[in-house]
Amino acid sequence: MEQIRVALNHSLQGFMIFDDGKPIGMARLLGDYAMAYLIKDVAVLSEYQHRGAGTLLML
Repeated sequence: MEQIRVALNHSLQGFMIFDDGKPIGMARLLGDYAMAYLIKDVAVLSEYQHRGAGTLLML
């Protein structure tokens, strides 16, 4: 969990998704604050995959 906090703190924007208060997925946005942006490190716990959590992170 600490690695996720560090990664999100060093991103332009971080996104997390929760199920009843439990973090189940995350994604982050990197970029140069001007023209180039990159969606990075989209991750969802295996027991929540194929249930729409990753799609919600991309909306």
